[in-house]
Amino acid sequence: MEWAVTFEEFYRSARPELLRALTFTVEERDLAINVADEALARACEQWAVVCRMANPTGWAFRVAVNLARNRFRRRSLERRRPRR
Repeated sequence: MEWAVTFEEFYRSARPELLRALTFTVEERDLAINVADEALARACEQWAVVCRMANPTGWAFRVAVNLARNRFRRRSLERRRPRR
C-alpha cells in the first residue's frame, strides 16, 4: 500500500486488507474485527510516528497479532484455573 497522507485514507485502504489477513491468521472473525479495530485505534493515536514508517499496514498487523496472542493466552489461563 502506498503511504497515506491522512489517517482516514490509511484506515479506508488498510482495514479490509487487515481484516482478511487477521481472519485467516486467528480463524475467528469476531476476534479479527476486535483486534483490527484496536490496532487501528492505536495507529490513530500514534499516527504522527506510524505514518512515517515504511509499512504502516504491517505495523498495524503486528500490533493486531500481538493483541490476539494476548487474548488467546488469557483464555488459556482462564481455562486452567480451578473453579471454586
